[in-house]
Order: sequence, then C-alpha cells, then structure tokens
Amino acid sequence: MNEIDLLEHGGGGAAIRLDGIIWNLPDPREKNYQWVLLVLSVGRVPGTPADLPYAKHEAVFPRWCAAWDLPSFEQARRLTYLVDHYRGALVHDLLVHAGLDLGDLWRARRWQTLLDVIDRLPGHSHYSAAVANDEEHARMVAEAIAARKERGEDDGDKGPALTTWSPEVAVMTQVLDAVHSVRYAVVAVQAGKKAGDPPKPARRPVTALERAMRVGEFNRRKAVHEALVARVLPHKAAAVKG
Repeated sequence: MNEIDLLEHGGGGAAIRLDGIIWNLPDPREKNYQWVLLVLSVGRVPGTPADLPYAKHEAVFPRWCAAWDLPSFEQARRLTYLVDHYRGALVHDLLVHAGLDLGDLWRARRWQTLLDVIDRLPGHSHYSAAVANDEEHARMVAEAIAARKERGEDDGDKGPALTTWSPEVAVMTQVLDAVHSVRYAVVAVQAGKKAGDPPKPARRPVTALERAMRVGEFNRRKAVHEALVARVLPHKAAAVKG
C-alpha cells in the first residue's frame, strides 16, 4: 500500500463484504490501547468472518490500519515508549509547535500522524532535549546504529540536517570558518610547521543530489581518462579491458 492509498482508505471506519453481507470491522477508539497493540502484533483484525480466505485477511488488515491511521506494531510500540517517558514534553511541544493535543490524537488512535509530527519536532524542543538526556534511549539508539553498521546499512556522515540549516546558520558557519582560518594563519606565522594542519571547514548538509552529482562527475572524469589512455596508449587500454 503506497502513501496515496493510506490517505485514500483513511478517515475512520472500515468494513468488508462477504456473500452479500457487510461486516463492520472493530473501532480501535473503543478498545484499550493494549488491545490495539496486540492486534497490530498479530496482524489480523478480530471480528472478521471465520470463512474469510487468508488472502483477503492479508488485504483487509492494512486497510483497517490505514482507515484508523494505525502504524506497524514496531512503530506503535515505539510510540507507547515515547508517550510513557516524555508525555509532559510532548504535550507542550505538540501544542506549541503543531497546535495539536497529544491526548486527542492518542485516543483517536491517530498514531501514525502522531509519530509523523513527533519525529519532525524541532531540535530545540523540550522533547528533543529530554530524549538527548535519556541514558536508556541513548543506549537503545547506539545499539541500533551499531546493528545498522554490522548489516552494512550505515549511510555515513551526512552533516547537519537541512531542516536546521537556515540562511543565518549558513552565514554563521562561513564566519566560523573564516575565524578559524585567520587564527591558524596567525599561529602558523609564529610556529611554522609546528602549527599543524589547517583547520577543516565546518560540516555542511550533504544531500542525495550532491552525492549523485559527485558520483556522476567521478564517472565522467574516469570516462575521459580512459578515452585519453585509449588514444595515447592503445596497447595498455586493450590490456586493461582484457
């Protein structure tokens, strides 16, 4: 189910038709949150007809989740952890930054929307500060990052997030680089080689487009080099290809 399907099937309420009979599926707002978590973990909607084919069960469940804005079990479990540990900070930040009420979204079971907003709260929010100082959460994140690296899924350092890279921050970063360069020049005049290596520029955001452009430029230069070698040293080029 793609993102448009999620919106198309959303809005609350879900039903299926079997042999001319309409079966209304459960309303998670009327159930305890632990019941909802259990259903998400099982991956099957209670109340569906016993003779409903398995293939239809597989199709019904994601549409039921989409109808009520429910995430996957793993995401729902993460949300319960966040609400349980950072309720006060989330109540404040959701109201101030998004004009949303945590309790209203929780009771409406609009958990996917809740996660989408929480994950996009600004870095200076109370929630972000609370998470940054939570040793248990920091350990969980560190373990998850280590696991990603073991699986070869580490994306490397992408620099600061674009969401925090305002024009003011960009100018301040340029000023910081200039100050470091001047300070290094002054020290280098006095200390010579003992001054060490020049300071590296402060990190900038690196987007997927920039990475793709770098790869494209590398491939272009490589093709030009190979073409030159083929013209100047044809025997060497043939040996390399062979």
